Amino acid sequence: MQGLTKYCVNDVTWYVPAGQEVLLEDLKKLTNFSEGDGVTILKKGKRKSFAHLEATVNGNEVYLKTFQLKGIFHCIKHLFFKSKAVKELEVSLAAKERGVPVLLPLAAGERYQNGLLRESYLVIKRLPEAVDLLEYLLRQDVKYRYKSMVIEALGKLSRKTHDEGILQEDFALNNFLLSNTLNMHNDVPLSMENADFTPQKAKADCEQVFLIDFERTRVRPKLCTKEKEWTLAKLNRIGANFTLTDKFRFLWAYCKTREEFKDLPRWKKLEKYTYQILKRDAKRIFASCIRGDRGYTLYKDNMLTGYFLKGYQPEELLTLIKTRQWAEEGHRWQFSISRRRGRIRKGEIEEAVLVYEFNAQQRGLPLAKRAWQCSNGLLKGYFPVSPPVAAVEWKQKEGYRGALLLKELKKAEDIRDVLRRCPPSIERRHSIFWHTARFLSRLHNFGTFAGSIFPKDISWVEDRTWGSKLFLTQPYNFVMKKGLKSREREIDIQRLEEYLQGMLSEEERDYLREQYWRYANVIS
Repeated sequence: MQGLTKYCVNDVTWYVPAGQEVLLEDLKKLTNFSEGDGVTILKKGKRKSFAHLEATVNGNEVYLKTFQLKGIFHCIKHLFFKSKAVKELEVSLAAKERGVPVLLPLAAGERYQNGLLRESYLVIKRLPEAVDLLEYLLRQDVKYRYKSMVIEALGKLSRKTHDEGILQEDFALNNFLLSNTLNMHNDVPLSMENADFTPQKAKADCEQVFLIDFERTRVRPKLCTKEKEWTLAKLNRIGANFTLTDKFRFLWAYCKTREEFKDLPRWKKLEKYTYQILKRDAKRIFASCIRGDRGYTLYKDNMLTGYFLKGYQPEELLTLIKTRQWAEEGHRWQFSISRRRGRIRKGEIEEAVLVYEFNAQQRGLPLAKRAWQCSNGLLKGYFPVSPPVAAVEWKQKEGYRGALLLKELKKAEDIRDVLRRCPPSIERRHSIFWHTARFLSRLHNFGTFAGSIFPKDISWVEDRTWGSKLFLTQPYNFVMKKGLKSREREIDIQRLEEYLQGMLSEEERDYLREQYWRYANVIS
């Protein structure tokens, strides 16, 4: 493997790939790594941050990833192990030598204090026109033929990565970079401006896909089948946002031979592994969204406790919640529920929200807090749920009062209203019941309904991004559970049939159950 050149300046030790010693002169000038003075923090966690530097290295704009060591144990551990920054640089060099297209970091640095490692840094070249594949493929203004080219390029790169023994734990779309994106408005590649445009040139641009972020990556002589399937399942986590055609296009590009592609039964494992990963992700966010980390804000005073998404102003949200202009929504369990519409701002964007208030005579279930946790967990699991914005619970000696804010989904209709106006076409009605069965089977991967299904619990939303889709629009009627027994599944199916009573023929009821168990058996 290509070696590293070591250079010490003040209390920072820099490592650069052999032959790139010219970078050392610019690295000497990097003395301040805290926010301000030419450092703009883009992401920040407890032990890691990602920033943009105004300073350049060898004429390139750069990002800086910082790893902080907290606690004497972690500092002592790195007396015997390499820092995360140096390991990431070495792994990316190994991947490049094996022919995997990667965005190679420029350098790694380590800051020592009293002989112990305190921080490590990774300097990464910034590609001005680059965009990660998650952002690119979910954009509405990208033509589908360009997306299909990128999906094929992603399939080939994924296979190359696996064949070369690169095991990346964070195998996700946002860890692939498209370096030469297409101009969405002029229908011309950005790098070509007004040059002659041909599909061949567009394909060449689309295939400039790079693997990035080697923080949790290992290099092995060979990967076993389960390791390959598990990483592909991680890539499939947002599969609900893509069509079956997209998935087959990816698999066709991933497979080297027609016979390998025809061996589809083993690909069914991907769905099972995918939902195991999604369930784990949802459980993690279920706990962290009330702690004030991972993009959430915890707010407390002597009157209430609030949980907010970062990017919103708590004062504005609290003002909206405290406005006493509620419409009675009804009663559910021991709670009386009121609802009102409102508008809030996130930066320069104004959004429509629904505000639900819960009141009860007795203290007990913290409904707003539980609904906040469940909806955030479902959202992390890529389940279609009304996106949560905030939850608030007031401190009271008697009774309970809480509120939940959700983004209002445009063109959302209760599923019963959709069936009422549905034309008497077997194909159309079967399509709705297919979506319903798929919706319920995916929901049961995370939990179950807390009680009987009420109007607006399940809504049909039509959008040109993902077509027709069912959403859980009132997540307070949901409870997350580790695993569902067959009896609990059957109870939920009966709840759904009771809710659709009078709208299901015997043949349609059998079709709904058949499709439900078909998908439930795949993911359970």
